[in-house]
Amino acid sequence: MQVTHSQPTLYRQIGALVQAAFQFPAGVQRDQALQSVALQAQQWGVPREYVEQQVSDYLQPKAVNGLSPNPGQVMLTQVVDILGKFGVPLEPIGSIEGPRVWVLRLKPDDRKGMVKVSKIEQHLDDLASRVEGFVNPIIEYKSPIEIQVQKQYWQSCHLIDYVSPEVIEPDDPFRLTLGVRVDSTLKVPEVEHIQIAGAPGSGKTALQNAMIGDLMVRYPPWLCQWVFIDIEKVGLKAFNGLHWFWRGVDRSLPDRALTDPKDGYFALEQLLLEHDRRLDLFDHANVDDLRRYNRKHRQQPLPHLVCLIDEAWAFRHHAGRSLFPNLESLDAQVKAGETAIDHKLIEIAQRCRKSGIHLIVSTQRASQDVLNPLLRASLSTKVALKASDEGSSAVAFGYKCDWAIKLGRRGDFWLVHDDGVERLQALYIDRDESVGLNGETRLDELIQGGYFKYRRWREDDDHYWSNQQVNLAPRHLPNAASQERPELNEKDDRELYVQYQTLANQGKEQRQILIELFGHRHSKPETAAAGNSRKRYLEKIEEWKQRFEND
Repeated sequence: MQVTHSQPTLYRQIGALVQAAFQFPAGVQRDQALQSVALQAQQWGVPREYVEQQVSDYLQPKAVNGLSPNPGQVMLTQVVDILGKFGVPLEPIGSIEGPRVWVLRLKPDDRKGMVKVSKIEQHLDDLASRVEGFVNPIIEYKSPIEIQVQKQYWQSCHLIDYVSPEVIEPDDPFRLTLGVRVDSTLKVPEVEHIQIAGAPGSGKTALQNAMIGDLMVRYPPWLCQWVFIDIEKVGLKAFNGLHWFWRGVDRSLPDRALTDPKDGYFALEQLLLEHDRRLDLFDHANVDDLRRYNRKHRQQPLPHLVCLIDEAWAFRHHAGRSLFPNLESLDAQVKAGETAIDHKLIEIAQRCRKSGIHLIVSTQRASQDVLNPLLRASLSTKVALKASDEGSSAVAFGYKCDWAIKLGRRGDFWLVHDDGVERLQALYIDRDESVGLNGETRLDELIQGGYFKYRRWREDDDHYWSNQQVNLAPRHLPNAASQERPELNEKDDRELYVQYQTLANQGKEQRQILIELFGHRHSKPETAAAGNSRKRYLEKIEEWKQRFEND
């Protein structure tokens, strides 16, 4: 067909009509308007392909700063369009990329009456069949509405990229880094006792290792110590021999994970004795909890004690054979052992909140035959990893909920806390990757101080730890009058700056320098884990330049 002088004007008019049609919310009205535009284009001789291209341009998310839209934006646009056609008009707010999920944020479009948002769940199957990558969606009905969609390629959140050493005051509340939120920020709540439940392969061991690594990085041994009970002899042996192990009231506990149920029971008794001893100290100091006591005794603070029980079922089940060998039947031994362990755990969970003694109980299934209901009720913070069935999910949450079934494995979990329910990704310590000339792994580097040596507290006396008392206190803690914080070790900073200059003079890239100096892994600026840690490390290098470049 020959193009006349009026045709460009007709094309612009059709484009304006398509734009006007998209002012209607997705649904019947928009479809009728677009059909009218198509008929008008046919009458004016405008090709149908042009109209379809105009409609397609409005349906696809626009590029930002010349970059292609990310999968979350594409998915959000498709979800809004499809739900609009099913009679659920929604307005897109935006998408957030987390380590594990895409979060699609929407709100009801109430311009044509009230929208019943509960209808979204009725169309999840339709969305899954029409939207690429719409996997395991979980809907949180709040303002705005959030649909969490599992990413195909998830991101490992390495501990060294998120957690850095800090100076903890003796009277600070006890906080534990539990994971990374969907917006890639850290969740560091104040905790008392924690229940961890998840199916095999869900990431319990990795989560426990990250918790221990977080305590090592953030807390010196005079402010936090631990007791490990690991009957399965699998997950906690890598930390044996560290200074953070609590040695007991009579210093009879070893500096390693306890693998015998009888030793584990004895450790629980020691914790209760320590609780009673602390109550006497509190009474003498006229205070009622650990924080107020440490505020008065900053030179000799009492450490928080963390008792981590890996696989509670094995501990309870095998305890009876060691504790009650004289009972005739195996069933009687098992029942007596479970009763004895439950009694001690419930007593610690209910009595020891104020004295700074914390329980972390891990199990594959937190059902009544594994954890006593009174104990579960006392474990106020609950971690729900991947569950195998609805019953396991409900018990992990503490109420009827099937969200744990839709989780991914390897550290994807829900946190049930005072703040509500929140989805997190566990931090990760690579226990196998070799980084040293002699085969040292990243876990070895973490334990030995490795990438954190420029902020590590040091003791002048090599025999200090062997002669330590129950109340650990560093010799270089500031006196109460000065209120000074411990300074970073300048010698370590200077050594690292010399290493930095050497690497820079060799012409190495910034990424390789950060890896060799600090173990910073991520090379892509857009990844969730990279930004904060890279900025922190670069600021540290600039600080070195100002301090040492004129020496």
